[in-house]
Amino acid sequence: MLIYVTLFLLISLFTLMEIVVDKSARRTSSFFNINFFSITLFLAFFLGNRKLTGSDSPAYEYIYETGVGFDRLENGYKWVSLVFQSHNYSFWALQLFLGILTVLIASVAFILWDTNSKFFQLLVFYSPFWYFMSFNGMRQGVATSFVYLGTVILWKTCQTNSWIKKIIAFLCFIVAYNFHHMAITIIFFVFVIWILNTMRIIVSGKVIKVLAVFLVPTLLLVPPIYSIQYALDFLSKFGLNYTSLLSVNGSSYEMAGKGLLFILLLLGTLLFSKNIYKYVGLSNYFQISIFMLMLLLLIFGSGMNAMRVFDYFLPVLSLFVGKLMKESESNIIIIGILYVFMATAFAFTMIQNTHQIIPYLGWS
Repeated sequence: MLIYVTLFLLISLFTLMEIVVDKSARRTSSFFNINFFSITLFLAFFLGNRKLTGSDSPAYEYIYETGVGFDRLENGYKWVSLVFQSHNYSFWALQLFLGILTVLIASVAFILWDTNSKFFQLLVFYSPFWYFMSFNGMRQGVATSFVYLGTVILWKTCQTNSWIKKIIAFLCFIVAYNFHHMAITIIFFVFVIWILNTMRIIVSGKVIKVLAVFLVPTLLLVPPIYSIQYALDFLSKFGLNYTSLLSVNGSSYEMAGKGLLFILLLLGTLLFSKNIYKYVGLSNYFQISIFMLMLLLLIFGSGMNAMRVFDYFLPVLSLFVGKLMKESESNIIIIGILYVFMATAFAFTMIQNTHQIIPYLGWS
């Protein structure tokens, strides 16, 4: 556990320095760049060299060695596995490659989006909804990184209207879907918001906040645990094999203290987001994203029912960190709330040993 806590505190320290140091100095400072490269390089090998750390790692090794259940996996993961098998590489080599790929793609996206907030984005990445999830879900970790990169490139087209960037973003989404079908949930969401933003049809932030204030207590009291099954049945048509895990009923719905705390933190972020930096509609996109995260937790509860979808939504929030740092005091409050959100999630991960990341078995 000590190595996990040390990494969290180290990235937190650089995030704080990133906030207080002048922007021009951050951009040109070799100190920030070298440390960012060093930390991401360590995270890549630390993830890739985890061996049997993570609850699903033994199952992935068994499938790779025996072929049992191989046909149920997505085509992208199967293709990479077959390439490694054809060269007689071990499962550990495949694990190392996918771990490095996950961190590398995410890091490229951080720099492309905003090099001045790369450490805060890295902090969001290190949260249990992405990096630690990748200890358990090899396919979903890769898919989440490609979704993030595709989202960054797609939003860059709002400035340049480049068809080449749109094609590259589309290819990133295809790769993500072919590694983990659940990625279609956030891909669909990103495209809808992008289209609405392009057409300048964005829902008023005030409307979103009013809906949140009324819906949060309503859904806490009466969660729509039955009607959501229609949406899950629809998603199953896109090859989502995990809809049965997301199914909810009166006996399985649970809103634990963790879920309630996360909802309060998200609601606070939403209500303080009045003066978010106005950049091609990102203020509304940020608020809608926060709203969607709260709805996911409210609808599915706070356990595994919500987290498989939740994993894809949370990292996209780090897109807005760079736009928040240089604005008004209310945005500093938002950054503080987001940090508390990350720290709380990290603490729960350590205490509950989520994804069975403790002990780390990569050293053996």
